[in-house]
Amino acid sequence: MKIQIVAIGSVRDRHLREATDGYLDRLSSYVPVEEIEIDAGTDDDERARKKDEAARLQQAVPEEAVQVALDERGKTPTSESLADWIDERMIAGRKYLSFVMGGAFGLDAEVRKSSAWTFALSKLTMPHELARLVLAEQLYRSLTIVRGEPYHK
Repeated sequence: MKIQIVAIGSVRDRHLREATDGYLDRLSSYVPVEEIEIDAGTDDDERARKKDEAARLQQAVPEEAVQVALDERGKTPTSESLADWIDERMIAGRKYLSFVMGGAFGLDAEVRKSSAWTFALSKLTMPHELARLVLAEQLYRSLTIVRGEPYHK
């Protein structure tokens, strides 16, 4: 299985970029991982921008991928339930897990509808760059849980 993080925008803060890369490097020792950064839309109209970004996000996700939307409206899983969910997809032989993150205005409803699961990293509002770091860490934590390794404790 390959894990993808497909996100609008880039992580520009040097410290957050280093921390995110550190977790992605750790994660890559378990599964191939790819981070795809899509340029943010430029339309001032929120609805139009979300539609444009949604189309470009969907283009980056392989057809055979299990798409996961990260959105504040989603359920907030525990680390263990996220690990269990990922493990089930690995056992089922899924080729890709693609975690999709929207831009400043969030995800278009069509992205949420076309996703196998929608979850929120937190009920708190956080910068997109920090959310990417939290996702990378939780994906790494999930694989250590699946493997029964001590990082989680």
